[in-house]
Amino acid sequence: MSTVIARGSLQSAARGIVSGTIAGNASWYEDLEITEDGTAVAGTPTGWEWRLILRDAAIDDATTILTLTTVDNAGPSGIDTLTISQGSTSTTLQIRVPYTSMQGLDPGDYFLDLASKDTSDRVIAWAHGKITITDEPALFD
Repeated sequence: MSTVIARGSLQSAARGIVSGTIAGNASWYEDLEITEDGTAVAGTPTGWEWRLILRDAAIDDATTILTLTTVDNAGPSGIDTLTISQGSTSTTLQIRVPYTSMQGLDPGDYFLDLASKDTSDRVIAWAHGKITITDEPALFD
């Protein structure tokens, strides 16, 4: 897996642009480091609700295909997780999706959105962009 969040010039109000490729028949276990002005996210991001969603990029106003949150930590398989940890120099988003959940996704392009909502109900759009899910051979059933 290779997913990147960076500042960009694409049309998005999000703080960063995400892009990358994810294997469709493999587990998606990835840690993404987030920084603000070169340091960890200010405040207490481990106490906020974070949400990551995937939508089919080929369909306008597509419904959500996959949702991960830090609140319920139970995606489609019941064991998919999204967690946040706070370090001294960066904030880490940990994505944990088993291959059994990834197998249900068709190969192709998807929009990925990442946002947080703090305890004051302030919502921040951290990342938006297009990722590609590949059609890798299923090695485990």
